[in-house]
Formats: sequence, C-alpha cells, structure tokens
Amino acid sequence: MFCVKISSGKAYVNGNDIENSSTTILDARKTRSVNTVSNSPVLFEMGNLIVLNNVSGSPAIGLNNNYEIRLFSDRKSSNIAGSGTTIGKARAYSFSASDSPYENSSSRWNLYVYDLQTYTTLTVNSNITNEVIKSSFVKGLSSGASGYVAENPNNGRILFLYQTSGSFIKNEQIIFNNNKNLIRTVEEIKVYTPKDIKSIYQKSSDVSLSGLSTDFSADVFLQKNVAPGFSPSDTITIQPAVSGISTVN
Repeated sequence: MFCVKISSGKAYVNGNDIENSSTTILDARKTRSVNTVSNSPVLFEMGNLIVLNNVSGSPAIGLNNNYEIRLFSDRKSSNIAGSGTTIGKARAYSFSASDSPYENSSSRWNLYVYDLQTYTTLTVNSNITNEVIKSSFVKGLSSGASGYVAENPNNGRILFLYQTSGSFIKNEQIIFNNNKNLIRTVEEIKVYTPKDIKSIYQKSSDVSLSGLSTDFSADVFLQKNVAPGFSPSDTITIQPAVSGISTVN
C-alpha cells in the first residue's frame, strides 16, 4: 500500500464543485509486478557527436571493446576503404537516425563516439628504421612534448602520433623510446583537430567478434560556415584560368 496526500482547497471534478477544508489521505494499492528485459540497447547520448550522411553499413558499438573507427581527411570515395589520410581514431557508443526515417544517402545519422583522438604528424629529416613501430614513445628534446606512434612508419619519414602532450617545435630533435641512437630532426608539423575529419571507416574484419559482415563508411555532414575574412552577404566570383591558378574576386 502507499498513501496519497491531497491538500485542502477547491476544485471542479467532472462538473461538480468539490471543496476540502482539510488535508485528505487516500490509500492505494502499490504494484508489485516486475518484468526483466535482457540484451536490449538503451539509447543514451554520451560522448562526442559526429553527424553523418552517405552512410554504408553500421559500426560496431558498445563500451569496453577495441572496435576502433578510423577518421579520414577526405570525403569517401569507396565503401570498402578509407579515403585520404588517416588522421585519428575513435570508438562508437551509439548510432541512430538523426531526426527522421532513412530516405536516401543524404539522410543524417548521429554517431556518438568516445576515446576520440586526432593525430599529430611529424615529417622528419630521414627515414625511420624498423626499430620504431606502432606504440613507440616519441619525445621532443627541446620542447619536452611527447606522444605515441599510431601507425607503423614503414621506413618512411612521416610519423603519426596520438596521446600527445605539449607542442613539438619545428627543427627540434626527437628521440624514440629514450634510445639516444634513435634521433631525428622535425622538418614539418601538422596538428589535426575534429574539424579536419571528412569521413570515417571501419573494416568489418577488424571487428570480427562484433558479428558485422560489411564494412562501415560514411561522410561527415558538413556544416555551413562563413570563411575568415568574409561576411554572409559577400558574393564570390571565380574567374576561370586557361592554366594555372583561378582568381577569386
């Protein structure tokens, strides 16, 4: 049983004028029935939101897993591969239609991700030996900045770093795994941010335990923004050139 307390006052109930001069206590039966639902997803908006369109497949979602989604610099050109440069990674928590039922490739989808990390790329002065592999520790000798190698360099000159701390400096020396015999000089630095993400991709074979049979790919829905130095009322005219660079007026 549970009790409902109705304070004093006047009200109209079903067309009748009812007035209580004092508080009234009503007893009611309290339900005792229960039901159990197992293995059912609960929609919950957590993490970073990425709005998508041009979607193919669906991602592996959930917590406490290593099902990574790769973030790319270009709009997607294939449903079975990423496009452009890999600039980061994340893991998906939930995936659902944004605000209306699916109609076509322009329909929007909400992808909530966590553990979102964008990369910092360092171009160094000479090729990197096979001693430097994925997860190797990198530290700047002048800046004190640090990070971990996200992708195997494969004897190349470009390093992709994640979990970076601090800011690397151009022309500074970097050391790998605190090995004084593994030193390179930084020539170029590129720091990616979530604004640089243009598409995402997840290969089904990389998440085989999730039960997915097709790859997941999508474009990031591009928001309209006014370019620096312009206003919404500006008109841009592009003069085509026969060769070389076109002029924007």
